[in-house]
Amino acid sequence: MIQLIFSDLEKALLNNTYEISAANIDAVEVARAKGKRFVIFTPRNAQRIQNACEKSHIKCDKILMNGAKAIDENGHLLQEIFMNAEDVAAAAQLLIDQQLMFFCDTDKGIYSPYDENQLSEEYGEFIMSQQLKKNKKTAKALIQNNHFFDHLHQFETLDELTNRRVYRFEVFAANPARIGAIEHTIKAMSGVAFHDLNKHEFTITDKTATFDQMILKFMNAVKVTAGETLIISGCKDSLSLFEAYPNCCAIQGSEQELISRASSVALNASKAIYTTISNDTKAERDRDNAREDAKMARREAEKARRRAQYNVDNGIATEADLELLKPKPKRAFSERRPSNDDDKKPFRRDGRKPFNHDDKKSYSRDDRKPYNKDDKKSFNKEGYKKDFHKDSPKKSETAAFNKPVRRKPQGK
Repeated sequence: MIQLIFSDLEKALLNNTYEISAANIDAVEVARAKGKRFVIFTPRNAQRIQNACEKSHIKCDKILMNGAKAIDENGHLLQEIFMNAEDVAAAAQLLIDQQLMFFCDTDKGIYSPYDENQLSEEYGEFIMSQQLKKNKKTAKALIQNNHFFDHLHQFETLDELTNRRVYRFEVFAANPARIGAIEHTIKAMSGVAFHDLNKHEFTITDKTATFDQMILKFMNAVKVTAGETLIISGCKDSLSLFEAYPNCCAIQGSEQELISRASSVALNASKAIYTTISNDTKAERDRDNAREDAKMARREAEKARRRAQYNVDNGIATEADLELLKPKPKRAFSERRPSNDDDKKPFRRDGRKPFNHDDKKSYSRDDRKPYNKDDKKSFNKEGYKKDFHKDSPKKSETAAFNKPVRRKPQGK
């Protein structure tokens, strides 16, 4: 029996509005009609993925969340790897001290030190800026409907959290510098694993629930036999996967390409696993990250300039403040406007191109056209262009037309 598996590792299953895309729904329906299974493995919140499947009326056989928990289509727990209480307390205290927004996925739902409204609003704003392409209307609607969190509990002491089975921490921040400052501290902890999702988001799990082992646990959970699988996925760096399944292969591409390629391969394969990756290519993600980094750099530079101006106004300025407030030298006009390869001539100050004297489109009096018999309107008898001031009719010929008209006096 051919199997169909969609991977949510690169957020390919859900679109920008956190719904399963139409292309994925069609692919799942075709797979279901042919007796295939539909399974998901994801580092995201399993409850959120399950809600998206229920909203799209799609049954998911199994969901493996971050390598730490596997549930069936009814939400029943199949296997779990939870963190030690000491590691949970240490990680939670560190995140609270750094004032980072986070929540924990436990056996009793979502736990967070922040209340439901604050966490939903902060997480919604973060999602809006990072994934929803600044679609404010969509993000606000998701926040109002409490789309991001189900069964959220607020804990006031660490004992309330350590008494639960914690599968993972999910931490997010708008400023990537705050994540970089805490990354080394978390990696130095012996009992936990740090999973970098992107520059603004990461997860913390038990040491044994790593991304590298996540695929292997997933393959064991769905009972895939070695030598009879074809994997189309973006996780080509999972070396342990290819060590355990030497006949597997990883192919990258867009979502539509992978679906069409999976359909063609399914005709010849006895057992195949198809996963999709995100439409966003690495170049697009790098460009978005570079744009966000540039925006944050401009904000930090503006804050530094305001701080320096404040120090100058209060008489506590240093040499660094004075150096920062120095006016930057203006660049030359040629440097501000890059040269065009097609036209190497400089532009005028008003932005127009300079007059080209070699252009023969406009003729002077020395470059008059020869006489053309067919064109008698534009040329005189000598074969030169008519000078309308010189060749205009005499005044006596137009005197009758230029006579002033006498008007009768009104009244009498």
